Amino acid sequence: MCNLTPKVLDGWLDQLPTGTPTTLIVESCYSGNFIASADGQLSPLVGEDRTIITSADANNQSLLRLTSSFSRTFFGHIQRNKSLNQAFRNTSDWMGKMQLHSSQSPQIYMTADRYLPANI
Repeated sequence: MCNLTPKVLDGWLDQLPTGTPTTLIVESCYSGNFIASADGQLSPLVGEDRTIITSADANNQSLLRLTSSFSRTFFGHIQRNKSLNQAFRNTSDWMGKMQLHSSQSPQIYMTADRYLPANI
């Protein structure tokens, strides 16, 4: 059995040809660790041609409900032809207003941007 850690996933993705754009969407408790640890150290996944979107920061749990979750809302925006960045921002704004999800603090890293907290 293999634990899916940022280091393990980075090793798998490093097998792709150089320059392959990759988007990772992680919905799990403490998923922000796939971008940066709680002490701010960047994950091995952070790098060129990678976009990483997480449903929570490194310190918080992710809540999945039948009718509401980060991924359900995020992919709803994608279905409405929003860009990844806009879908993330819309979802983060929605989560901040929902008492059930307000503590999750979703995160995004895009090569063209710097590490962006959800409240920007």
